[in-house]
Amino acid sequence: MTVQPHYFIAVTIDDKVKQKLASWCENEHLPFQRFVHKQDLHITLAFLGGVESLILEELKEALQVMAKQHVPFTLTIDNLGYFGKNQAPRIFWASVKQENKLYELQKDVHQTCVDLGIKLEDRAYSPHITLARKYIAEEPYADDALKEKFHSYLKSESWRVASFVIYQTHLKKTPKYEVVASFKLSEL
Repeated sequence: MTVQPHYFIAVTIDDKVKQKLASWCENEHLPFQRFVHKQDLHITLAFLGGVESLILEELKEALQVMAKQHVPFTLTIDNLGYFGKNQAPRIFWASVKQENKLYELQKDVHQTCVDLGIKLEDRAYSPHITLARKYIAEEPYADDALKEKFHSYLKSESWRVASFVIYQTHLKKTPKYEVVASFKLSEL
């Protein structure tokens, strides 16, 4: 049985910002089992899972048209957060400041996928950049001091979003995400 490749749609992050995020994680010696490779840092718009090649081609065409309805915007690193238990997070992430254009883009990406019959998660959108997974320290997680260091090091790093991409996941490679299509936003 052939396993279908898995895909997701995401906003890429500027290389300078990726480097700063990766350097901060490394310098802080954060107690997590796995760190996201700096080239894999992104903000997910929609997780597709396994998609047949015909549907993927239709999606690429539809996203090309939809992308022209959106203009570039700026995202700014904001804070730290996590998913999972307070004492032992399973996902550690950085957030971006509220930007309505990101939410509008995500909403249209989601609808484009649904219109093609792709089943997506239906929970509220929470844009974030996953930095690490699985907290492994013996003492409970505490993030007040970490947030202070994070804010002083990253000082509201920003980047311009002028496109979004479809990534294919390669679980046995590092970095594990490969861009298979890119969609440029309208420059008006």
